[in-house]
Amino acid sequence: MIYITLFFSFARIGLLTVGGGFAMLPLIQAEAVTHYEWITLQEFTDIIAVAQVTPGAVGINSATYIGYKAAGFLGGLSASLGLVAPSLVIVMIVAGFLLKFQDNIWRKRIFSGIRPVAAALIASAVFVIARMVMFPDGLRSFRLIPAIISVLSFLILRNPWKKIHPIIVLGLCAVAGIIFL
Repeated sequence: MIYITLFFSFARIGLLTVGGGFAMLPLIQAEAVTHYEWITLQEFTDIIAVAQVTPGAVGINSATYIGYKAAGFLGGLSASLGLVAPSLVIVMIVAGFLLKFQDNIWRKRIFSGIRPVAAALIASAVFVIARMVMFPDGLRSFRLIPAIISVLSFLILRNPWKKIHPIIVLGLCAVAGIIFL
């Protein structure tokens, strides 16, 4: 049954991901695009873009959309519940232990080892998105305008002299997309 498959597929993602929604993206892509083929790679890229501008975390927004696309309202609900269930259970169990072992050297070392994995998963998601945006049909199909928009957006957001709110940058990029793409 598709609802059970969606639930357990996204529960695996929720259980195995450290680092939040962006770190989930490579795992979501592997399950939804590659393994089950619920969506295409282009749809996956579009989901990430839409999930960025809608309220909520990118992981849960992606799970909801993929589940809905695969099996309607109940599919979206199944995927969403699957994604959050492991975190909910783990947080309820671990919260007490973290406070009790707050200064424990082993706990500090474990978290020091996990942080680089979270960074690598997020970097992997950035790479996948950038490749889809700039090379939609393979290496021979470089698209200059999206590359320029991406680089300029990054530079504007990381500008140390003048901070510009990300919503303004998002709006400017939407206008640039309307004009140039």
